[in-house]
Amino acid sequence: MSKRNTELRATGGTTHYYELPLNATELKHLIRHKKMSHPIGEAFCALYRLHDNGEYKRNLEKARYYIDTELVYLEEGSL
Repeated sequence: MSKRNTELRATGGTTHYYELPLNATELKHLIRHKKMSHPIGEAFCALYRLHDNGEYKRNLEKARYYIDTELVYLEEGSL
């Protein structure tokens, strides 16, 4: 953890898990860095583009679908 991050955390600022990985330039880099499953990566992307394509509701529904899929995997013990 960087000194700056430690100082910010002490005052209620950012924490290390919000820092971007070195050389991360695309969502796929964050998804891989955080070891997200495919459904969670898809939900993350849908939420990221929430306001970008004029399909706000569709993106929310898509995120919910993929989160529900992940929950089913979890309940079945597939994770």
